[in-house]
Amino acid sequence: KAQTPAATTTTPAAAATTAATTTKAACGAPTSRFAKASLLRTTRAALRGTATPGKGCTLRSVAVAIGRKSGARCRFLQANGRFGALRSCNRTRYLAAKGTSSWSFDRKLRLPRGSYVVWSRATNSAGAVERKAKARNLLLRKVAR
Repeated sequence: KAQTPAATTTTPAAAATTAATTTKAACGAPTSRFAKASLLRTTRAALRGTATPGKGCTLRSVAVAIGRKSGARCRFLQANGRFGALRSCNRTRYLAAKGTSSWSFDRKLRLPRGSYVVWSRATNSAGAVERKAKARNLLLRKVAR
């Protein structure tokens, strides 16, 4: 006897997941870059840059992580203006920047003397998050008194 294939049904949740995956794949990866005018000083962080969403999408947000190096580890700036506990420099903590395609992060704060790593990260409308790339979205700075 020949068996007939069973009819397949798709739930609305499965259809939505498939649509989101297709949209994410259809969009290119977002990218962000720092402008040359970006600076870190003992009393201020004034970071600027640009971002692109990838083909077929729009930008949702841009975020920035500022980490103070302590040996091989980092302390990342938190929303309250203080630096958090020591952790791997690869486990970044991000704060929202203003704007999307042309963004800025401007805060008055007290930055102790030392070496800092600064990452930017763009997110597009499909939910794709930019990957870290040292040549593009990493800034290394020293702050001196």
